Amino acid sequence: MGMLKELLRRGHHAVGETAEDSGPKWQPLPDLDLRDVRTFGEDMDWAEPSSCPSCGAAGYLDRIDIERRITSQHCPWCWTKWEVAADEA
Repeated sequence: MGMLKELLRRGHHAVGETAEDSGPKWQPLPDLDLRDVRTFGEDMDWAEPSSCPSCGAAGYLDRIDIERRITSQHCPWCWTKWEVAADEA
Protein backbone atom coordinates (compact mmCIF):
# COMPACT_ATOMS: atom_id res chain seq x y z
CA MET A 1 0.00 0.00 0.00
CA GLY A 2 2.97 2.30 0.58
CA MET A 3 3.87 2.19 -3.12
CA LEU A 4 0.35 3.26 -4.15
CA LYS A 5 0.43 6.18 -1.70
CA GLU A 6 3.81 7.26 -3.09
CA LEU A 7 2.54 7.12 -6.68
CA LEU A 8 -0.52 9.14 -5.76
CA ARG A 9 1.61 11.66 -3.87
CA ARG A 10 3.97 12.17 -6.81
CA GLY A 11 1.23 12.34 -9.36
CA HIS A 12 1.05 10.45 -12.65
CA HIS A 13 4.79 10.58 -13.43
CA ALA A 14 7.78 9.97 -11.23
CA VAL A 15 10.18 12.83 -10.59
CA GLY A 16 12.46 13.41 -13.58
CA GLU A 17 10.29 11.51 -16.08
CA THR A 18 8.85 13.23 -19.11
CA ALA A 19 5.27 12.77 -20.22
CA GLU A 20 5.20 10.75 -23.44
CA ASP A 21 1.93 9.69 -24.94
CA SER A 22 2.33 6.18 -26.29
CA GLY A 23 -1.41 5.58 -26.52
CA PRO A 24 -3.52 5.16 -29.64
CA LYS A 25 -3.61 7.88 -32.25
CA TRP A 26 -7.19 9.11 -32.29
CA GLN A 27 -8.74 9.93 -35.63
CA PRO A 28 -12.08 11.59 -36.21
CA LEU A 29 -14.85 9.20 -37.22
CA PRO A 30 -16.73 9.82 -40.45
CA ASP A 31 -20.19 11.31 -40.16
CA LEU A 32 -22.77 8.54 -39.92
CA ASP A 33 -26.15 8.77 -41.59
CA LEU A 34 -28.54 7.14 -39.11
CA ARG A 35 -31.69 7.73 -41.11
CA ASP A 36 -33.85 4.75 -41.92
CA VAL A 37 -32.55 3.20 -45.14
CA ARG A 38 -34.70 0.74 -47.09
CA THR A 39 -33.26 -1.58 -49.70
CA PHE A 40 -34.91 -1.19 -53.09
CA GLY A 41 -37.88 0.52 -51.41
CA GLU A 42 -38.88 -2.75 -49.71
CA ASP A 43 -41.04 -2.57 -46.60
CA MET A 44 -39.24 -4.51 -43.83
CA ASP A 45 -41.93 -4.43 -41.11
CA TRP A 46 -42.03 -8.24 -41.15
CA ALA A 47 -38.39 -8.46 -39.96
CA GLU A 48 -39.10 -7.57 -36.33
CA PRO A 49 -39.01 -9.69 -33.15
CA SER A 50 -42.33 -11.16 -32.10
CA SER A 51 -43.70 -12.63 -28.87
CA CYS A 52 -42.83 -16.17 -27.87
CA PRO A 53 -45.57 -18.60 -28.91
CA SER A 54 -45.00 -20.64 -25.70
CA CYS A 55 -44.73 -18.12 -22.88
CA GLY A 56 -45.51 -14.75 -24.49
CA ALA A 57 -42.19 -13.10 -23.56
CA ALA A 58 -40.40 -10.85 -26.03
CA GLY A 59 -38.55 -12.88 -28.65
CA TYR A 60 -34.92 -12.46 -29.71
CA LEU A 61 -34.29 -12.10 -33.43
CA ASP A 62 -31.52 -14.51 -34.43
CA ARG A 63 -31.55 -14.36 -38.22
CA ILE A 64 -33.32 -12.63 -41.10
CA ASP A 65 -33.37 -14.60 -44.35
CA ILE A 66 -34.05 -11.96 -46.99
CA GLU A 67 -34.31 -14.46 -49.88
CA ARG A 68 -36.82 -16.77 -48.16
CA ARG A 69 -38.35 -13.82 -46.23
CA ILE A 70 -38.24 -15.71 -42.92
CA THR A 71 -37.07 -14.59 -39.47
CA SER A 72 -35.58 -17.11 -37.02
CA GLN A 73 -36.16 -16.26 -33.37
CA HIS A 74 -35.80 -17.71 -29.89
CA CYS A 75 -37.15 -16.91 -26.44
CA PRO A 76 -34.46 -15.96 -23.89
CA TRP A 77 -36.74 -17.13 -21.07
CA CYS A 78 -37.98 -20.59 -22.11
CA TRP A 79 -35.60 -21.20 -25.08
CA THR A 80 -38.39 -21.97 -27.54
CA LYS A 81 -37.30 -21.49 -31.17
CA TRP A 82 -39.61 -20.44 -34.02
CA GLU A 83 -39.67 -18.94 -37.49
CA VAL A 84 -42.00 -16.31 -38.89
CA ALA A 85 -42.56 -15.87 -42.63
CA ALA A 86 -43.19 -12.41 -44.09
CA ASP A 87 -46.72 -13.33 -45.17
CA GLU A 88 -47.56 -14.41 -41.57
CA ALA A 89 -46.47 -11.11 -40.00
